[in-house]
Amino acid sequence: MKQQGFSLIELVTVLLIITVLSTIAIRSTVDIGYNARYEQTKDRLNSIKQAIIGNPNRYLNGQPDIHGFVADMGRLPDNVRELIQRYNCSNPVGAGPNNCITPGTPAWFDTTNVSVSNNLKHGWNGPYLTVSDNPANPDAYTDGWGREAQGYCSDPTITDQTACTGANTWTVAANDFNYGWGYVIDNPNTGDLTIKSYGRDQTAGGSGDFEGDYPSSQPVINQSDWVVSISGGVTIGFIKPYTPVQRASQPTSLCTDPTNITESTCLTPESWYGGCSKAGYINKDSCIAAGGNWKSCSDGVSTNKTTCEAASGHWYGEGYGCSNQQANDKVSCLALSAIWRSCTDNGTITDQATCLLNNQIWYGDSNYTVDLPPQPGSYNSRNICMKVFFRKNDGTVGAAESSAVSIVENGGFQTITLNTFKDSTNTVVTDIPIGINSIGIYTHDGTNCTTNIYPADRAGPIPVLFAPHRQLAVIQW
Repeated sequence: MKQQGFSLIELVTVLLIITVLSTIAIRSTVDIGYNARYEQTKDRLNSIKQAIIGNPNRYLNGQPDIHGFVADMGRLPDNVRELIQRYNCSNPVGAGPNNCITPGTPAWFDTTNVSVSNNLKHGWNGPYLTVSDNPANPDAYTDGWGREAQGYCSDPTITDQTACTGANTWTVAANDFNYGWGYVIDNPNTGDLTIKSYGRDQTAGGSGDFEGDYPSSQPVINQSDWVVSISGGVTIGFIKPYTPVQRASQPTSLCTDPTNITESTCLTPESWYGGCSKAGYINKDSCIAAGGNWKSCSDGVSTNKTTCEAASGHWYGEGYGCSNQQANDKVSCLALSAIWRSCTDNGTITDQATCLLNNQIWYGDSNYTVDLPPQPGSYNSRNICMKVFFRKNDGTVGAAESSAVSIVENGGFQTITLNTFKDSTNTVVTDIPIGINSIGIYTHDGTNCTTNIYPADRAGPIPVLFAPHRQLAVIQW
């Protein structure tokens, strides 16, 4: 009987097929592993970004989800480890500019540190990243390729110490608190943030999803992602108080009996003095200074008292009181270097006896005034200012104060924009870190924005969400 079997060619062919299939399977397995590491890198980088600035594209209760390190601290973290573990003055972590404050002072990372004046919580409130490993370990939060903490250059495109020369500085592995990520704040406290994975080859550069740096587009966080500009001002809308002014001033005409404010009620033996064509001016000097016309006699023709009264007219003379009607008594009038007339003659009589002998009226050292009801458009004016309270990069709360704006307290609703914000050092503030900050309106004394809340019935500053890439809405105060 003839035995059946495989020829050598058949065996070689089968082995070749098995080899090819194995190679494909191995490569597929490797690709799957690489893809998994690549996706893990993407996920971890996204987690770092959200730990810093939250997720403004997600909404909670109709508001952007603004939370994270910047919203609590008012600055970018010095390194990745600060997202996991706060700085401690007795055992500092990190090598950034905000490493630690002087021992014995209140800890700026204390979440109970709340300012009564601005109701603004501030301080480290992490961890912002959750890890199961010890934060001190060099691989506590690596990228998907497992690049552990090691020495790094201030230029994130350089991973070789020998090439880190010139203006660049090399940080040794013991001080790398970024777990192997390339992490550089381009302009500390105010600039953009570069965060990158160096890929499978763990060196700068390269190409492709696995060998190239990820992400290739930098910075991961722009300055505009974590601050909001107030350079164009902040707008508020509010109902103003109603405070009409009770003016102690005169109408066009005035009787020597101040209880009678119309000529028809100014009866004998009283005299009616109303020579100015403009209301409120009671002597020739102030009348002409205000652009009015003055007539000494009510007939508009007579030039002396005798002919005026013979023509049944009223003789106004030169009027009386202060030529600057900001003053209504002689002392305050002279303090303004103005002219005071006590007698209603032509301005030459200075004593009461002579005044009366000449059939004039003697007013002495103060005006007769009539307390009129509030007049249209006659309301109290007020200078106000705004304070924006925000978290400074040293962990404390600062205030940016606007320039003064004048309003009229007529009880109406007004929308007003306040501009030119400055801090306590008189430096112009243009950018405010994102998060829940607070604003308040205060009175301005002409020099400073005071601590007196305005209007007085307001409870205090109110919380306002500062979200990136959008203008602040009109704030209802």
